[in-house]
Amino acid sequence: MSLNQNLTTISCLNCRDVVEGERSPDALTCQSCGHSYPVFECIPLLVKESRINLAASWRELEKVLADNGDRLEEVKDALGRQPERAELLNRGIQAYQSDNSYLAGLRDAIGRAIARKEIAELEEEGRLPRQYTFGEGLAFFYRDWCRSEAAETEISTIIDTVNHQLEAYADNVDSVLVPGAGAGRFACELARTFDRVYAFDY
Repeated sequence: MSLNQNLTTISCLNCRDVVEGERSPDALTCQSCGHSYPVFECIPLLVKESRINLAASWRELEKVLADNGDRLEEVKDALGRQPERAELLNRGIQAYQSDNSYLAGLRDAIGRAIARKEIAELEEEGRLPRQYTFGEGLAFFYRDWCRSEAAETEISTIIDTVNHQLEAYADNVDSVLVPGAGAGRFACELARTFDRVYAFDY
């Protein structure tokens, strides 16, 4: 597959110059500063430390697949012991198998964009981000929506910074994408300014 040719104008996150020139299927390199962005499924990953993000995603998918595999075996074992629940358990088995098939395909696609050796090296160096626990996720939700004075000050500071960056580097913007949108508070705040706000998280 070739790099998506609909991406006609791309700004380098490192030097802010327009990335021009030949684009390979594997990487997009800024000719001004030499910063390289890996290409995943024909789309260049325009985030700093993108290889770290790829490695972290691959590692997390490996963990989820292992956990799902354990759950699948538990359901299969229950099927042997509880034949009266066969219909329900078979649906569970099919769901796990379908989920695992999709996740394995996604993991393999990421594996084509970054070598396993590089993932291992990044992990050994301690550069992969730590995954948040459920309790930490709830803490973020509370922080975003509790309306405390400290939280509102932090959020307004971030929103002001985002608006300043957009004014400085992007004219006539009517839509924004919020990657890592979390509980959605920042997306809601940005919706006060922009016509369309796309919030994404996983």
